[in-house]
Amino acid sequence: MRGLALFLLLLCSVLVVGCGQWPPLSVSVDNFGVQVDVRRFGEYSTSVSRVRLSLADTSEIVWEAVNSDSPQIPGFRLVIGENPQLPQNLSEFGFRSVIPTGDSGFHVRKGVMYRIEAWSKSQKRVASETFLFPIG
Repeated sequence: MRGLALFLLLLCSVLVVGCGQWPPLSVSVDNFGVQVDVRRFGEYSTSVSRVRLSLADTSEIVWEAVNSDSPQIPGFRLVIGENPQLPQNLSEFGFRSVIPTGDSGFHVRKGVMYRIEAWSKSQKRVASETFLFPIG
């Protein structure tokens, strides 16, 4: 009986974790930027096909990058101020920027509410988080 209870508890835990946001997405904001994390259980890289940064209030797209191969990535960092077209390690994973086009980067400002989105490999699921860069 005790073994059955333990099995049911474990099964429920797996179901709860499995029903969470997919791909997993969390953001950590500090005074210099934001760390975007897409690792499962904080350890395992996740397949991501598209990431998008937009203004939360208007949905205007600030930056978007895609990769048809959906590589497994741990995450990336965006900084306050000017960012390159492909922040941190995304270029190493073969992503390409679709917004902005050309060679220009994009600018992230303090005091603005942003939304970051990440699409799963199949592009059928999207995870989303909003965040604010504090002023000061």
